[in-house]
Amino acid sequence: MTHRNRATFAGRWYSDDQNALREEISDALRQARTAPSPLPPSASPSGRITGAVLPHAGLFYSGRGIAHAFAHPEQLTGIERVVILSPGHYEPLESGSLYVESFDRHETPLGDLAGEPLFSGRLREILGNAVVKADKTIEAEHGTEMFLPFLRSALPAARVSLVLVPTPRVSGATPDEFLTDTDRFARAIRDALAADDPAGLANTLVIMSSDFTHYGPRFGYTPFGVPGRPPARSRGDGSRRARSDGAQTAPTADEIAATVRDDDVSVARAIAAGDRTALLERMRSPITVSGRAAILLGSAILGSPTGSVTDYYTSRDVTGRSEAEFVCYASILFGDTDGT
Repeated sequence: MTHRNRATFAGRWYSDDQNALREEISDALRQARTAPSPLPPSASPSGRITGAVLPHAGLFYSGRGIAHAFAHPEQLTGIERVVILSPGHYEPLESGSLYVESFDRHETPLGDLAGEPLFSGRLREILGNAVVKADKTIEAEHGTEMFLPFLRSALPAARVSLVLVPTPRVSGATPDEFLTDTDRFARAIRDALAADDPAGLANTLVIMSSDFTHYGPRFGYTPFGVPGRPPARSRGDGSRRARSDGAQTAPTADEIAATVRDDDVSVARAIAAGDRTALLERMRSPITVSGRAAILLGSAILGSPTGSVTDYYTSRDVTGRSEAEFVCYASILFGDTDGT
């Protein structure tokens, strides 16, 4: 009997109609190919893509960001397996563990994708109790599902594995202490991939699922203030403005968004540079980059690769409204780059 991962968010976060979904994907690919980059040019992958940090909001918001990994089909040549690493959003996950699934098939409105239960089984053999079988939790997780329609469209024969990565507290831990589990899990994932396929990582795409900053009172994150009220404290980044009499003035929504952008872009560039220590140090301060632990793990699996930040935008850009509460999205691609 086939064990299927249902498309829980179809009809809610993206269309459950085949034709409408194909149009959504086509529009996202067009945006990824034609939208002007908001960042200075950098070397984009010219050969096969090996890894990607991609957003996971509803396709209305995340489609453009996800599409960067699929905009040039020639860069996906030879990909036979996909591992998606995601944070969990709906249930508490225990630090020091990985959460895996055992599905034979992953449903999408465009047709099914093959699962790879042998991979999760091998991972449990290697890591023992550190691996938690969590089919129901993963089936209800948008952080893994949002990529499946794109994968079904671009890589219909690929075998797909879904893994949830808990986001632990970093305060008080040294980088070496925090990265011990990350590196152990990365070795185990590489070994599990190679156990049933000699190609190992050579035919595998690693997707790190993450939105960037979630800003505003409803996210519990307002370090740069809110419109009409100055920030409670300064991080020395210019987010607090003083009048000539020394009093603090309240930032506008646009000024807050610009400060958030600067912070996010510095984080994205550290990730693209393969600088795990810089990301870990940023995590010592409040941060709402949701998939930060998944990114650290993905970077370790790929061997701390260097890549390119190919896009950055916010929900404000999508809606066209100057909103004080917003979510940010970045696309980072890893692979062979021009000039290498």
